[in-house]
Amino acid sequence: MEQSRERTTYVCEELNDDDMTQVTELFREQRRQMGVEESDAAWFADPLDDWLACLERGGDGLSRESVASLAAGMREKLAFRDALIVSLLCRGVDRSQLMELAARPHRPESVRCLSRALNDAFRDADAAPDRRRCERGLKMLAQIARAVPPGWRVQPMTLVAYVLWWMGDPRAVVYAVRVLADDERCTLAGIVLSAMEHGIAPAWMGDGMPGE
Repeated sequence: MEQSRERTTYVCEELNDDDMTQVTELFREQRRQMGVEESDAAWFADPLDDWLACLERGGDGLSRESVASLAAGMREKLAFRDALIVSLLCRGVDRSQLMELAARPHRPESVRCLSRALNDAFRDADAAPDRRRCERGLKMLAQIARAVPPGWRVQPMTLVAYVLWWMGDPRAVVYAVRVLADDERCTLAGIVLSAMEHGIAPAWMGDGMPGE
């Protein structure tokens, strides 16, 4: 019953190129003034709380500020995107660990946490993703992609492709191809496309992608 009351889409007032350029410049200036790690932690904290609240409870989606901050942050620093991936697909990773993954990704403990979380989830036949959680995440990512100009869509769309692949959804190919058409250097989209082409899938799907 709870799921049936959730909105099918999350909406947000569109952000134009000037809006996103200003947000991106603010991100860069804050890093120059505060230092990278401290600035990135401060930048990611509120949008992460907004994101996690929507994952847990649903609701009306991300605020306009969170949409802009996440879109700019993911474009400037892929660790923000990776932290969101972990929040959707991996069990037992709490907010403080997600903050470390985003703000301090090169520290040994962050590298170990990211590798262990994704590898364990990928190899565990009993680790099917939480479908409701993933669907809420996909709605937020679609909300971001709809709200921002093309130059800021690559990473949220890449994340959509990756999560769809992990869920066994063949639409992952469509999103990966779209991303690569916009940015052929997007490594993660290339990985998704290659995995789909070769029938590679997380262990929870057993014999591979549906239809393989």
